[in-house]
Amino acid sequence: MAVDDNFSDVSKDAYYYNEVGIAKKLGIVKGTGNNNFKPEDPITREEMMVIISRVLNICNAKVEKGDKNELAIYNDRDMISEYAIEDVATLIKNGIIKGSQNNIKPKAITTRAEAAVVIYRLVNLLLN
Repeated sequence: MAVDDNFSDVSKDAYYYNEVGIAKKLGIVKGTGNNNFKPEDPITREEMMVIISRVLNICNAKVEKGDKNELAIYNDRDMISEYAIEDVATLIKNGIIKGSQNNIKPKAITTRAEAAVVIYRLVNLLLN
């Protein structure tokens, strides 16, 4: 797939230029506003969850859509941005996200360990 458009803050010299451009084209990433992506910024847990949910949609994965009811047991559910609620709930319902001690920590930065676990669960879901 060719990159015919990219975010204004993604340099053509960046090693990730093509991948980010393709992710944009596929609708996996939509940026942070004003055609920016902020490629060097850390990613929050809820941002990661939204991206993963979009990947599942693009892959036509057999997942059940979640709703606010999936979030009822989490103490910090009110911290989830409105735009991310359905995606977070869907990942919870399908076992990709499990939270920790009744918290989702949507505004926390994703750690490498968290990313590895989520990627493993995503691949496992897609392959089964």
